[in-house]
Amino acid sequence: MITFLLTVFADLVVAVNIGVILATLHFLRRMSSSVEVQQLGSAYVESMEAVYQSLKDLPKGVVLYSIDGPFFFGAVENFEHALAESHTDPRVVILRLHRVPFTDITGLQTLQEVAAKLRKRGVSVLLCEANERVKLKLERAGVLDAISAENYLDDFPAALERAKRLLPQRAAA
Repeated sequence: MITFLLTVFADLVVAVNIGVILATLHFLRRMSSSVEVQQLGSAYVESMEAVYQSLKDLPKGVVLYSIDGPFFFGAVENFEHALAESHTDPRVVILRLHRVPFTDITGLQTLQEVAAKLRKRGVSVLLCEANERVKLKLERAGVLDAISAENYLDDFPAALERAKRLLPQRAAA
């Protein structure tokens, strides 16, 4: 409607440019609202019991998050908000990235900053299940170096095992 009105009352070139800008902003707003960052608890783990028979509950001190959707500058706020809302003091945070099709530098920087803040509080951050494209970006941006390469795991059961190994070390320290 705005493009039509600008075409009638202004210039066609101005109307098309404004229309493209508005369409881009609308697209970014919809993409950022489609990204979901949620804390997954024991009910989630129990629903996976048939797949991972050895675990019926998350170990005490472990918090699990899943990021679903493209992790780019428009979704960073959702991620930070979800982490701030947890009101828990975990020893290990596991971030599942299996539903992240792509990420940009802002998402990578935020991930690195959040990992650094958590590390200062004595919390280990584990990343798991990123697709090849996202994993390559994590490597190139230095995120894997920042969290320590052994804290990236290819699958969720391996991440849980790593988290269990980190818990006694934190408790003893």
